[in-house]
Amino acid sequence: MWDYHVVAAVFLPSGAYVCDFDTRLDAVTDALAYVDAALGPAARAPFEYRPRVRVVAGRRFVDHAASDRRHMRDDDGTYQAPPPAWAPVRGPAAAAAWNLDSFADTTTRGAAGRAMDVASFRSWLARAP
Repeated sequence: MWDYHVVAAVFLPSGAYVCDFDTRLDAVTDALAYVDAALGPAARAPFEYRPRVRVVAGRRFVDHAASDRRHMRDDDGTYQAPPPAWAPVRGPAAAAAWNLDSFADTTTRGAAGRAMDVASFRSWLARAP
């Protein structure tokens, strides 16, 4: 079970698409087809296990997100797998070295973006031109 997963929603004149480079679906998939395939079955799980999403504007995420990679380490501090070669992510407006939990938390009001259930996310994606 995922605790969080980051994808990009892209709105083009031809429709809405989800870009997900860690999926068994195509890396770029029609947005509604993506939601139905990736989230639809879990949306029927018991309430406490149903997926929720937080939609954050791309620029805000890039500017404010920060990860010191703690989620990639075991309790003793060793990496579970070799870390990426690039430096840890820290947007220019990030107040701390770690804040991914605030983006992944779909229960807190006032956090970046808007938290929603799968049906609301699907409706939000359907607004594409």
